[in-house]
Amino acid sequence: MMSEIDLRGWQVVMDEVLAEAKENGKPMFISFDIAAIDPAFTAGTATTG
Repeated sequence: MMSEIDLRGWQVVMDEVLAEAKENGKPMFISFDIAAIDPAFTAGTATTG
């Protein structure tokens, strides 16, 4: 099963998410797990094992 990002594209999905999150006028905090990124591009952040 393809994710929504695969089907619609990262930019389209994030634009929609941010627009919806801003509707109520409250601050929004986003957390991103660095482990989801290929360790080749995140030197010094990978975990072993």
